[in-house]
Amino acid sequence: KIRFAAGELVIIPRSKGGLCYGVLDSCKTDGKQATWQVQVGPATFKPVPQLLIGKLLGSSSRGASDYLGEPSRALARAPIQHDIDTARFSPGNRFQRMEVVLVPKSRGGFAYGYVCEEDGKHHFRVSWSRDGPGSGGQRMASYALGKLPLTSKDQQMILAPLLAHGIEVAPTQSVSGGAAAARKSAVPSREESNQLGVLVRHR
Repeated sequence: KIRFAAGELVIIPRSKGGLCYGVLDSCKTDGKQATWQVQVGPATFKPVPQLLIGKLLGSSSRGASDYLGEPSRALARAPIQHDIDTARFSPGNRFQRMEVVLVPKSRGGFAYGYVCEEDGKHHFRVSWSRDGPGSGGQRMASYALGKLPLTSKDQQMILAPLLAHGIEVAPTQSVSGGAAAARKSAVPSREESNQLGVLVRHR
């Protein structure tokens, strides 16, 4: 029998199809049916029946703060020091739609934002709105945007308000040594999805 624990990172189904990551918060049992409150973003929870929750092989129980707590990565917020230190600024930076980046603020400093679309040669339209890429945005040169070496889970947590509306996230590219190898998307990988299917069949 598969067991779950509060604070565990899991895979859950999205309301508009596909899968996403979540962190287990609390569980209630009504008769034989167990339902978990799953945190899918900062202060954002959704109830999910335990039968629909996928356990990641090799996952361990962690506090939700490992992914969602302070210092918080969230759209329009100032970045944590680690991201400032590891961001790459270069005229040669290329970005994909819905990739999380550091966006310069008019009053100085940076904030987390995302790429809406390419807008001319070496320019991109970016936004930090939680309403989606169709809500405003501004045009910026590629050298002004900070490219981040984020993991798929980091992307998932930062873009959680948008993912809740069914907006897909493109894979990001590694910034280490200018490598062009693509990272996983913020939704679970094919391997993790396959693991989910195996676990469900063995319940």
